[in-house]
Amino acid sequence: MKTSKQEKLWERLHQEALHKGESSYLDPETGALVFTSKFHLERGVCCGSCCRHCPYNHENVPSQAE
Repeated sequence: MKTSKQEKLWERLHQEALHKGESSYLDPETGALVFTSKFHLERGVCCGSCCRHCPYNHENVPSQAE
């Protein structure tokens, strides 16, 4: 379960990556590559993977994954 502290970290990392024009960043807690909203907007559609920064309101995510 995500915490407020995690969400603040994610938002800071996301904003830093966007400021640099980057399409992704590494989550320091998991080592996972996280795509920015910039990446998703360039793709043009929700991929259905419940991405952290989905600008499409997770419209293609199956209901049980939300």
